[in-house]
Amino acid sequence: MPLKIRRMTPKSNSSVTLKNKGKQLNRALHLKDSAQSKVISHTKTITSLPSNKGLKAAVVDYKKAEAVVNMISELMYGKCTPMDVMMPTTAAIAAGQMREPKWKEYHNTYPDVVVSEKSFYRLRKINNKSYQNSEAFRKMVADFSKL
Repeated sequence: MPLKIRRMTPKSNSSVTLKNKGKQLNRALHLKDSAQSKVISHTKTITSLPSNKGLKAAVVDYKKAEAVVNMISELMYGKCTPMDVMMPTTAAIAAGQMREPKWKEYHNTYPDVVVSEKSFYRLRKINNKSYQNSEAFRKMVADFSKL
């Protein structure tokens, strides 16, 4: 019995599928750019926050408050997951530069960052196993210790 070879032809809706994928990709890139621009624009206003509002209130040495909060903002830039977004804050706590901030202090400084209150309290703990095995976390702790 001879072997039949079937020729594979592309489906007629393949161009529609590619268009949809392209739209999805453009939307994802737009959302990422939008989130980054919100962080950047909000970072510029951090210096205008009073020292008793936001994360500045959680910094141990008030003379270093602005530098610590600005460093956290820089390290948060471009991060998307709650774990990655919270890593700089947790590193500052681990380095002894700040106490564990309250949700309102964090949210006053970064109102547009998508971290739920539950995730915030879980991820700010220094003994979080996810951070202990991370080389990036150890580097952040070392950088905050140098301030």
